[in-house]
Amino acid sequence: MKKNIIIISGLLIVGLIQGRERKQQHYLYFNVGQGTNNLSYNLQDGTQKGRFGNTINVGYSFFFNKNFGVLTGVGFQNFGAISTINKQFKTPDVDSEGDAYEFRANYISWKEKQNSLFIDIPLAFQFQQPITSRLGFISSIGAKISFPLNANYKTVGGEIVTTGYYSKWNVEYGNMPQHGFTTITDVYKGNLSFKTAYIGTTDLGIYYAVTERINLYLGGYLNYGFNNILNPDSKLIYQPDGVYNGVLSSSQTNSVKPVSMGLKLGVFIRLGKGAECHCIKRGAYNN
Repeated sequence: MKKNIIIISGLLIVGLIQGRERKQQHYLYFNVGQGTNNLSYNLQDGTQKGRFGNTINVGYSFFFNKNFGVLTGVGFQNFGAISTINKQFKTPDVDSEGDAYEFRANYISWKEKQNSLFIDIPLAFQFQQPITSRLGFISSIGAKISFPLNANYKTVGGEIVTTGYYSKWNVEYGNMPQHGFTTITDVYKGNLSFKTAYIGTTDLGIYYAVTERINLYLGGYLNYGFNNILNPDSKLIYQPDGVYNGVLSSSQTNSVKPVSMGLKLGVFIRLGKGAECHCIKRGAYNN
């Protein structure tokens, strides 16, 4: 009797495990996207707007049952911005002969473009719901750690007119390049230093089952940075000695957060063996 109970119990456990395994689904996913990928910041004396960027992602998606799952993987995403400044800045300084004066730098439609590339490690929860035998709704919400791989800036337009005002003589000198008073239209380039970003992420879209193992995905994405990735500085954008530091290395801003939204197109490939998959009977995927 005891032996029979053990055998029956074992068969029941095996049956439960096999039944649970049939409900579980494993996927490899790949998607690409494009949208407004903004290095979001506020300028004290100018305006800023985001630029279009791209994202590419590959990873693993696991569904515990027909509706709920998790995903992880690796991705790359670039963020950018362009700033425009129209303002005159005044800075006290001393010339080579020891005379005090006021260095004036008049920024006229001065534009600087910033670019950055991050590698993402996401972890998100997923929910899916079939609409028809092949079409379904899919969403995810979670977070990711994003490590900066490269960040730089480049000036792309406008001019800076520099002059020197000597109050003791009540005179303003200009058009004297030998003394640093001139009109600047040079192109400046440089690197930026960003910290690791912690980003909230969500996707929302639909899937279509092409075959029992392959689902196509179309949806939208939204990423929002939780932390400031900038190392703030108090330098001038352009110094009296002719050194250009850049907008994000100046006192013009002290906080930068990556923010992006756009559309994604992807494919999900079901792994493992089985006669049927969620994509046909229950709705599958992921995102």
